[in-house]
Amino acid sequence: MSSLLKAFIYTIPLWILHFCCGDASSFDKPMRLTARVIASDSLRLPTILATLSSSILVGDGTLHAVQVYRRSDGTLTNTIGKVGRGPGEILVPWSFATTPGDTERFWLFDAALLRFTQFRLGDGQYVKSVNFGFPSPYYPVWISDSLIVSPTLKVAEHRLAYYRANGEFVTTMGEFPSELRERTPSSIRSEALQSKLMVKPDRTLIMLCARYADRIDIYSSDGNLRKSVVGPRRFFPVYKPMSTDGKSVLVMDSQKIRFGYIHAAATDRLIFALYSGRSRDDSPGKANFGEDIHVFDWSGNLLQAFKLDHDVLTIAIDQKGEILYAIRHYPTVALLAYDLPNIVTSRQRGAPAVQ
Repeated sequence: MSSLLKAFIYTIPLWILHFCCGDASSFDKPMRLTARVIASDSLRLPTILATLSSSILVGDGTLHAVQVYRRSDGTLTNTIGKVGRGPGEILVPWSFATTPGDTERFWLFDAALLRFTQFRLGDGQYVKSVNFGFPSPYYPVWISDSLIVSPTLKVAEHRLAYYRANGEFVTTMGEFPSELRERTPSSIRSEALQSKLMVKPDRTLIMLCARYADRIDIYSSDGNLRKSVVGPRRFFPVYKPMSTDGKSVLVMDSQKIRFGYIHAAATDRLIFALYSGRSRDDSPGKANFGEDIHVFDWSGNLLQAFKLDHDVLTIAIDQKGEILYAIRHYPTVALLAYDLPNIVTSRQRGAPAVQ
């Protein structure tokens, strides 16, 4: 029996044990939140979301553009970009970012062009671009005016890749937590542990939310692991053996794999993590959506769990930590707003929570 097949057979019972027996007591009494629809008719099929100053940024791959909405009333104030490969043009909008302290401009990462493009928020004008080489970033974020960090996709040894401001690759850092290394073969590790990255506004801490495992890992900006947080169901990536050219290899099991923390948003005190817990087998078409929000502090302590009234794809938080924004696709496409209760906003301000 090949070593790869043995790894697969030995891992499955452990995965089932963790899946069935995880302690979910901290997550099992969520507070329910009801949404306000703040925009719908002007949306097509948005996939990414961010807040900046008094605006909400919505990226749409079918429009190849960024729509800008006023936070106070949901008015569409601008549409930025057009389809193409030239300066200021967009193919696949993948994520937003800002440089530290800049509230007048934003960066858009294009996953097809492997390019950061900066636009002015006020008039939507193109400013400049940064092109990346190998290893290509997945979810790049600025941690200083001169340094960019991103989760890795092609490197099995580390979780974080660092780039200079011109897109030049510098190094990889950030060890995988030991249990992830043990349960995920190196041949598929970077794919299996695909993660979105959020940064603390002061750029001192980095948070990775694993897409195919219910865990969050918090690193210092220089790549040292500070804290690992395990979600309510304690599952790991699912993979299966497959024969290719007479050789046994391991591949991700796309139907049985379970989605974990699919997106997150952060303030200087709190992390808001969007959780799925679903597989394509049990939730066809909706596995990559979630209705559960888990709120942690930057030390990894669970503070509150919320249950949303809609399945949402992505989230964002206002700078004060008072309103959670989200994108839903069903039953109709809409930009939603959730007013957060005092128990969270008090913690955001650093005051004792009102019970």
